[in-house]
Amino acid sequence: MAEKVNDFAWTSSNQFCIDSGSQNGVAVVAYPLRSKAKLWENAVLYGKQSIETFSDLYYPYQWPVIRIVDAFSGMEYPMLTNCGGGRAQNFLALLLYHEIGHQWFMGQVSSNQVDRPFLDEGFTTHLEHIAMEKYLGRQGNYD
Repeated sequence: MAEKVNDFAWTSSNQFCIDSGSQNGVAVVAYPLRSKAKLWENAVLYGKQSIETFSDLYYPYQWPVIRIVDAFSGMEYPMLTNCGGGRAQNFLALLLYHEIGHQWFMGQVSSNQVDRPFLDEGFTTHLEHIAMEKYLGRQGNYD
């Protein structure tokens, strides 16, 4: 159960696999589609890195879980991020860092993405680049 949640979403598929771990007491759960499971083998790691890094940079993640779902495209909701990552590892890392990053400004601060999208995207892109350089190096960030 989570408190102070500003939106609600859910997803399901009989094609999901499940992988999980935890970081700082937060359950990190990935739901890759079976057809892309190999590409998504580091999804939980990227989730854990996001929780650790973004919690240190801004403030601790406030909810008990982050669910990372292999979906058609990228979209975020409190405790759930949909990511259509079907390319290379660096792209998947960038996508997950970015979409999970939305949990801080849009999710926890509860900014209005429709009224002021530049605020949420700006803060989130900043977080994404910090994580990319921290874990993949400067060249990984450029790539």
